[in-house]
Amino acid sequence: MRTWSCLIIAFIVGCVALPAQEDVLRPKGRPGAVESGKRKSSSRGLTWRLGLEAGINYSTTSRDVTGASSTSFFNTFASGSGISPLFGLYAEVAVSKSIAIGGRFLYDMKSVSGSKNDVVRDCSVLDGYGNVNVVQAEIAVDYTNTISYFTMNPLIRFSITDGFFAHLGPVIQVAVSDVESTVNQAIDPADACRFVDENGQFTLTSTSNTTTGTANPSTRFGLDIGLGYMIPLTSTIHLVPRVGYQYMFTEYDTSTSLLDNTQEITNPPSRVVEISTGSLNSLQASLSLWFTL
Repeated sequence: MRTWSCLIIAFIVGCVALPAQEDVLRPKGRPGAVESGKRKSSSRGLTWRLGLEAGINYSTTSRDVTGASSTSFFNTFASGSGISPLFGLYAEVAVSKSIAIGGRFLYDMKSVSGSKNDVVRDCSVLDGYGNVNVVQAEIAVDYTNTISYFTMNPLIRFSITDGFFAHLGPVIQVAVSDVESTVNQAIDPADACRFVDENGQFTLTSTSNTTTGTANPSTRFGLDIGLGYMIPLTSTIHLVPRVGYQYMFTEYDTSTSLLDNTQEITNPPSRVVEISTGSLNSLQASLSLWFTL
């Protein structure tokens, strides 16, 4: 945590140094080049922009699951992906014709899902004589995990060509919701096994919805890189499509150790399963409306 705090402070200090360097090369009051269609602040010759941004995340997660059999229920959670929304504000100040410093401030939902169709677990059934036999039931399992963050993305914008630009900067995510998890299980109708619901009735499906509590870790750090294009609508308004990638250095949950006894009779013995922390990264596509002040 201390290392990432130092890096973020260094990034901000470097950004502050950019306009200072510009003042040395172009003293206050000296005329300079003005970008086409952009107005400059009369006080320092800087261009300020504010914007609204909305888009989607395509998020992916992965983790190591060790100690489980190949048909274990717990292997379902080894990977996942999903689409979820993001929206928020954008702000920047152009310190030269080709460089601006700013930030994105987003409500950033992450939702990932995964599935496994060949899960096997023990199942007790009665034969024609009323004797209990243990057989293997084949089950299709899928899950969805959802968590929301407040994302802060201080950045530098580099103009590559007229309108085309790149973004680069750190990402700080603070969890603003609990982790919500849904797990669905379904047995093949041709199978003799059934689930028993809360009313004691036999059923082919089972659904569990859980809230695992406050995210741990609650704060995550990473790096964002993006590309975008400024489409002028008027001299002071731009429509800005953008694609970017959030690579997070901090995991989004904790490791755990579990006893898997779902096949202890048909495929003994019970196994200790180790599940590592999970990565959570996102490809983002968004559309913004920028207003030049």
